[in-house]
Amino acid sequence: MSVLRNIAVATALSLAAVTANAAVKPIPEKYQFDQLPQVERFSRWSIDDYTVVDKRSVIVSTSPSTSYLLILQRNLPGLHFNNAIALTSTGSQIHARFDTVQVVDRFSSRIPVPIAKIYKLDGREQRKQVKSQIRAG
Repeated sequence: MSVLRNIAVATALSLAAVTANAAVKPIPEKYQFDQLPQVERFSRWSIDDYTVVDKRSVIVSTSPSTSYLLILQRNLPGLHFNNAIALTSTGSQIHARFDTVQVVDRFSSRIPVPIAKIYKLDGREQRKQVKSQIRAG
């Protein structure tokens, strides 16, 4: 009986690994910003606003001159049409590849999507350039 249980567990783990690898796709070119500093985390305490760019990206403002572009691992259904989002955090920091974004809406699935990359934006001009590149791509 324990041999069958071990086979079942090994099969389940293999299927989970295949499913996880299939779900992680490369990030499209329009979300690559080599000219911007990529950061691993930022403080959640200073968030005062956010702007949805498209179904896979959000700009989070922390001051009038500093924002962070969050690129999600995949599209987040309902992101473009919602009134609120929720961000997970580890302690007082929001981390790339660990924390998530989800839509706060009674009609959406509320499935969190991991943050793949975080870019630091300085000023309004960089925010405008990022929005233009994503929306044009």
